[in-house]
Amino acid sequence: MQVVLRTIILSILLMGCALLLRSQKRYDSAPASFFLPEVPPAVNQIFAAGLVSSGLDEMGGVFSPDFSEFYFTVRHKADYTVILRIRYEDGFWRYPEVVSFSGLYQDADPFITEDGRRMFFASTRPVGTDGHASDWNIWFIDRVDGVWQEPIFYSHNTSRNERSPTVSSRGDLFYSVDDNSSLITYDFLATNIWMAQSDSDGWQLPHVLPRSVNSEWADYTPLISLDGQFLVFASNRAGGMGASDLYYCSRLTDGTWGEAVNAGPEVNTSESEHYPSFTPDGKFLLFASDRKLLLPKNHEPLTYTILKRLGLGPGNGFNDIYYRKSLR
Repeated sequence: MQVVLRTIILSILLMGCALLLRSQKRYDSAPASFFLPEVPPAVNQIFAAGLVSSGLDEMGGVFSPDFSEFYFTVRHKADYTVILRIRYEDGFWRYPEVVSFSGLYQDADPFITEDGRRMFFASTRPVGTDGHASDWNIWFIDRVDGVWQEPIFYSHNTSRNERSPTVSSRGDLFYSVDDNSSLITYDFLATNIWMAQSDSDGWQLPHVLPRSVNSEWADYTPLISLDGQFLVFASNRAGGMGASDLYYCSRLTDGTWGEAVNAGPEVNTSESEHYPSFTPDGKFLLFASDRKLLLPKNHEPLTYTILKRLGLGPGNGFNDIYYRKSLR
């Protein structure tokens, strides 16, 4: 009798799960519509609250070209930095998971190329064979038959910290380097944006971008458009609106870079805005911000539930990912 009863209960549970799955909305024709509206908003909106922007320290989000995957970075102070992925599979978006090549060393700043077959990222994993973690360097990893292979080292200056790689359609590589520092550890205030032009052998020797882009302050997390003509980056330079703002500049007809322009109050706040990315269709700008969720002036008395929501959820002062219409 107990066996029959257990069988009946199990059958009911399985039927309930099947009905629940059938009742959930599928996004087969447009997976990104689960996260993004059809029309890009003119105001900043938090991205995937509770799933991606969850109250942890999330940044550096990027879609795969077909919008079926979303990669992002989660860090906790200096303890760990890992790359995570959420994926659309069998009609539904799955929960975040650490990617196969991350979780042992510090890994951050994923960028996927236009064809989806290569990812660039930054990592402290060993460069040599001694097994010891190094400073931050640029790495890339190729995908074959849907599977990420082994990371391949790319960095020109192994004595400095290189972060936030971004690549144009022709393969030109941009990234930030703390080249103005004499410290051994990563020196945020000494970062500049560099570029390595693509050629038949890989990349030419990199060079620092001119003072129309870089400043005497921290200039970091670059994002290059696919055509290589539009650059977005973060800077804490004087005259900004907050701790760090997003700026953009365009390449002029003579090939030089125009003056950097602050993205303005529509994007920036008194806190930090950084780690920009474009959606594959170019319609949306994604970026990270550590802006806080503010209580209204005449709010009700605080409860424990409210305190948990403010302290553990999005808007708690750690980075969350936001989206809005593109700057271009």
